[in-house]
Amino acid sequence: MIEKIDTFVVDGTFKSSPRGFYQIVVFHEHIFGKSFPYIYILLKGKSERSYSRAFDKCKELVTLNVENFVTDFERGLVNALRMSFPEANCNGCLFHLGQAAYKRVGAIRDIKKFKNDSNYNLVFKKILRLAFVPIRDVRVFYKDIKIFIQDNSITTTANFQLYFKNNYSVFYVTREDNGGRAVANINFWNVFDRVKNEIPRTSNIAESGNKTINKRMETRNPNIALFISRILDCE
Repeated sequence: MIEKIDTFVVDGTFKSSPRGFYQIVVFHEHIFGKSFPYIYILLKGKSERSYSRAFDKCKELVTLNVENFVTDFERGLVNALRMSFPEANCNGCLFHLGQAAYKRVGAIRDIKKFKNDSNYNLVFKKILRLAFVPIRDVRVFYKDIKIFIQDNSITTTANFQLYFKNNYSVFYVTREDNGGRAVANINFWNVFDRVKNEIPRTSNIAESGNKTINKRMETRNPNIALFISRILDCE
């Protein structure tokens, strides 16, 4: 029997993992605007190889036909999903895109510019709003941003522009276009089609579901018997 799944939102949690395990990865099925835990995976690590072996084992146990995954930007996780489910679309969490961009602002010591320079703040927002532009138009809008920067003689955003261009591949729609060098190409972080097709823009529903699991455990890193009992209570 083939299980056809429109969308899995995938997220891991460490707090509830039973003793002897590093984390739990949960596949939450997104359906009718809600999410439901569908698969629980106990892992002893978070390497790409660990993920791949676990996902391939899932496919042995259940024949899954998955159309979409929504995840954070963890490279090993995303690569493993792509290898194990090559026919599925992998989509990045919009919240994590913004979070990573803001962290980068801090890493390159641009926080003061971000807070005090209105032009810097505006360029930052314009770049992140590329996520809502039709995929075919991202390159055009990115070039428009560069023209805006030049026309207004903005020099403070150079480091952030370079970071975003190099890490989020604004000139490459797919990994194949970019020689497979980056996880986060346009079709991974862009949400335009997802909004139209009612696919989650973020992995927040999975993170919320995992918080519920953590609360039910009553203790951090329970024994395996308590873990199974509490998981059954969640069903």
